[in-house]
Amino acid sequence: LALGALVRSAHSSASSNAGRSLRDHSKRRKTPRFMAEPFVRISQRQGRKAVEVLQEAKAQAEQVVSEAVEAAQTKTAEVLEAAQEQVIEAKEQVEAAARKGRIVTKKAIAEGKKRSSLFQWYCAQLEERPLVTKALTTASVGGAGDVLAQLFLSKEPFNPRRTFSMAATGLTFSGPVMHGWYTALNARWGGRSLARIGQRIALDQGAFTPVFTPLSLGAILLYQGQKDVLPKVQAAFWPTVSASWLCWVPAQAVNFAIVPAQFQVLFINGVSLFWSMYVAVTMQKRV
Repeated sequence: LALGALVRSAHSSASSNAGRSLRDHSKRRKTPRFMAEPFVRISQRQGRKAVEVLQEAKAQAEQVVSEAVEAAQTKTAEVLEAAQEQVIEAKEQVEAAARKGRIVTKKAIAEGKKRSSLFQWYCAQLEERPLVTKALTTASVGGAGDVLAQLFLSKEPFNPRRTFSMAATGLTFSGPVMHGWYTALNARWGGRSLARIGQRIALDQGAFTPVFTPLSLGAILLYQGQKDVLPKVQAAFWPTVSASWLCWVPAQAVNFAIVPAQFQVLFINGVSLFWSMYVAVTMQKRV
């Protein structure tokens, strides 16, 4: 627009100047008009030439501006398109993460409900059939402990009868005996005070363990079909009892101080999973 105005101004100025020059020259020199006309034509040609130059410059400037605008529009469109693609990709990732989160949450809720239902069922069994439930639990833990011991701690071929002896001892002897013992212990010396906890630990490890340990070892050997059970029990007695004190004194302190009475045998069975592995290895070495 500025160039157009400049062109029009130049053209008008050239024409005006040419006419003014002709009049002034005629007045000053008293030159006839026909002699001044050549100078006028020269001035007009120069004015037209200047106008053409300005028009060409205007056209070039308009072309440069047009190309710059087009390039800017193209670049802006590319940037906007890339930004839109990134936004779409980010949105898809967010939606995928949300879907995955919902799936994981649903699975966790379902698993939690399943575990909660299983635990509630176990608690109900403890209330309705405490002796049978604890006996079966002890048998399962004893058998599992022996399986783990044979798989990871023994170099001999797997012996299913040894596993059977551990499970059978838990079912027919260890589980029922522990149920009766801890029921009587909590009934007579229950409580959460340090004195009561100390009394129970002293009775459990000082009176119960030295009697319970050789009897359970003898039951295991009998279920295995061993002969000369008494000498073998005597050989395994002290290593087993001393190790029992190291394991069960702190375990029972936690058990008596924190665990409710109905779950104390279950807690013992949890620790017994590892204790059964030790007993199985000890019996293997001593027998």
